[in-house]
Amino acid sequence: MLAIAIIVVVFTAMLVCFGVMLVALCRTMDQANTIGMLGGMVMAGLGGALAPVSSFPGWVQSVAPFTPAYWVLDALRRLTLEHATLADVAPATGIALAFAAGFALIAALCFRSSAVKIGTT
Repeated sequence: MLAIAIIVVVFTAMLVCFGVMLVALCRTMDQANTIGMLGGMVMAGLGGALAPVSSFPGWVQSVAPFTPAYWVLDALRRLTLEHATLADVAPATGIALAFAAGFALIAALCFRSSAVKIGTT
């Protein structure tokens, strides 16, 4: 149960960093919302949230590990279905943390506190 809680916290941190990165990169909040929803659905779908990755065509299976959702879902699947331990899913957890760090770094490099994000377009 502790391992699942850790994975959920890592996933939450990754999503927060992804959202902050989008706010930093987009000109308006509408853009950030739209890209966030579309990007999130694509990453979740490719990562295996909508169907098992093993059921996808070969090219999608090769792209899936490049999405952050893949690693979180892999860890959760292994913990719940295969009775894996936290040590077993540590590599997937580390990769998910690396995605979070990457998103945070991009956000930190691109964020401008003077930028106004209100409005549409």
